[in-house]
Amino acid sequence: MPAVLPPDLVLAARVLRKSPGFTFVAATSLALAIGANTTIFSVAKQLLFERLDVPSAANLRLLATTDANFSYPIYDQLRAQNQVLDDLLAFHSTAVNATVGDNAERVLAHEVSGNYFAVLGVQPQLGRAIRPVDDTAGSEAVVVISDEFWAREFARSPSVLGQSIKLNDVPVTIVGVSPRGFTGAASTLASQAPGVIVALAKATLVTPSSNGRNWLADPTAPAVNILARTKPGVSDRAAQAALDLQFSTIVRAMLPIHAGDVVPRLTLRDGSRGLFAQQQTFATPIAVLMIFLGLVLLLACANIATLMLARGARRQREMSVRLALGAGRARILRQMLIESLLLAAIGGASGLALAYVGRGAIAQFMPHFDWQVFGFTALISIATGLLFGLAPALAAMRADVADGVKSRAGIGKSVVGFQIALATLLIIGAGLFIRSLAGLTAVNPGFRRDHLLLAQIVLPQNRYPAGANVAFHQRMEQAIANIPGVASVSGAEVPYLSSDQLQTIVLPQGEALDAGRDQTEPYNAVGIHFFETLGIPLVAGRAFGVDDTVTSPKVAVINQRLAAVRFPNQNPIGKRVSLGVYAGYGDVLTAGPIEIVGVCADTLYGDLH
Repeated sequence: MPAVLPPDLVLAARVLRKSPGFTFVAATSLALAIGANTTIFSVAKQLLFERLDVPSAANLRLLATTDANFSYPIYDQLRAQNQVLDDLLAFHSTAVNATVGDNAERVLAHEVSGNYFAVLGVQPQLGRAIRPVDDTAGSEAVVVISDEFWAREFARSPSVLGQSIKLNDVPVTIVGVSPRGFTGAASTLASQAPGVIVALAKATLVTPSSNGRNWLADPTAPAVNILARTKPGVSDRAAQAALDLQFSTIVRAMLPIHAGDVVPRLTLRDGSRGLFAQQQTFATPIAVLMIFLGLVLLLACANIATLMLARGARRQREMSVRLALGAGRARILRQMLIESLLLAAIGGASGLALAYVGRGAIAQFMPHFDWQVFGFTALISIATGLLFGLAPALAAMRADVADGVKSRAGIGKSVVGFQIALATLLIIGAGLFIRSLAGLTAVNPGFRRDHLLLAQIVLPQNRYPAGANVAFHQRMEQAIANIPGVASVSGAEVPYLSSDQLQTIVLPQGEALDAGRDQTEPYNAVGIHFFETLGIPLVAGRAFGVDDTVTSPKVAVINQRLAAVRFPNQNPIGKRVSLGVYAGYGDVLTAGPIEIVGVCADTLYGDLH
């Protein structure tokens, strides 16, 4: 027996069908506003609240310290002494050159402890996972590839198992394919998922240190992140206290702790979202977008309420007749609200469809449309229907025509006033956004942005060790420079405005390292034609030249800001500085002296701010 729709719903559908123009305009307005809110909510959920796609992600904990990461030997000791957590895994994120046949590409890699998949509770969709036996010195070099890598390079062929590929020119054998949607232990974003996963025991082969040191065996080299699973019956506070004590003991035993040094502390954090690095970047922009899109939705509600009030004036006779025939005021109110909710449901369904279709515009984040997104869309659709339907519904309950018209006029004035206030607020906000965008567009970065091409080339350390890599880049630059139409070419370790930045300690001659001051500065390593290629003017001294080689005295060019801050009221040309990097856990490695031979104009580095 077919289901019978409620009479009020049937009547509401008939009323909307008789006014196709109004229904189309109102539903389209709602679809755009609800679709925009749904899209941003799905992105916010993915970036800020989504958990790793692993079993019982809520039980994962991230171990953190005042230094950036842990060294592998310290992780090994923590795991051996652990009694308060179920187990600890370690991983190191990096990028490698992956070669399949004659095709090479740059992919993200996770170098992991042998228990990585076991602790996460993840089983490959094909083949097997990395095992503890793979994380030993004498084992075969094996790799688990991602579902995306499998589809792109092997067309999802089951015969992929046992095939050999090269990572940084090191042959590895494919033993498994990770599940579709698995983003690794670091992030919930598909764009940050590892394409290949190898055991940490092979890390010194695949990603050897540029200085030749075995970073995997060096207790002073912070290189790995640590995730763990909670143990039933052990609180986070108890685990935190025990681990911090163990960590302090291990650090004192394995690292050179000098008088006055502060021993790093260990903290236990929620690990269900991996490293959760995207919160700092996206939390504020998403909050601003959600607020403004919420105001847009309110404005759409006010617009539709105004239209419904105008329609209500024409329907006043209908309502008066229905009241005269015995319909109660509550029935009139219910009927009008059902019409509003039906209109909101049409707009909500259309908005959800628009958000789903338009998700390709933000494909980098690939928002998931799950039951929470559907629930959010349903909730704001219902709230929207009640918002724009309540005022017309109350006005329609008036029994007297004259009073109804006066009431509707009063409500209409209030709604119009609300519309004007919201529209003014949104126009001011949009003006500020446009002004900020125009300001960023007009920013002079300090270098020429026109006629620039950028390419990234990363050489495997095992084939191009120190010295050989420099010779290769010199040959490459010369080959590119010989191409017709190329005016100038130069290498650079970090391209400007790429949201990336290198930092180094800068100590002018005679200045001592002071733990209480920030003595770091941004730096870059560049080719001899760098300033010419980017059109950065030299304001004093000289640029780099062909005589600046590996064997010649070390020289540097600084910018005007650094010259003013670190060499006030002095001529920096000819001055000497030492550069240093933190080697981990408070130790500093310095190189110098380096002579300043030039001062260039200031340029923006990481971004347009």
